[in-house]
Amino acid sequence: MINRPLRSGFTLLESMAAFAISAIALVALIAIVTQSVGGQATSTRQYADASFARAILEEYIVTYPRLPRKGMYKQVWQWTIIERPAERLRVSQFDSDFDLVEVAVRVTRVELPTSAFTLKRVVARRSSVD
Repeated sequence: MINRPLRSGFTLLESMAAFAISAIALVALIAIVTQSVGGQATSTRQYADASFARAILEEYIVTYPRLPRKGMYKQVWQWTIIERPAERLRVSQFDSDFDLVEVAVRVTRVELPTSAFTLKRVVARRSSVD
């Protein structure tokens, strides 16, 4: 029998297998991080849209009828306000004094016109009939 000297280290095949496994794991990790960052950006954008819609709706309700029903803010957001009579769930003695109106604001980003955020609120207004 021939005695061969023992060599320490890894064979080429073992090294290539370890490299392939590391590359697959790295690609999976990059995909997860990319998806997470994209999801965070979407959530941040939706939060900003909702906050802007809330601000426009509050301003419209408080300053009614001075705020225009359509507008644009800093070339970023466009809004449209729609009013319609609200459904009455109960009848009370004050129904003749107030009208219930559903106010909806639809906010759209200028760079993303297909994604819109709509916020609705029911408000009571004094009846115009006295």
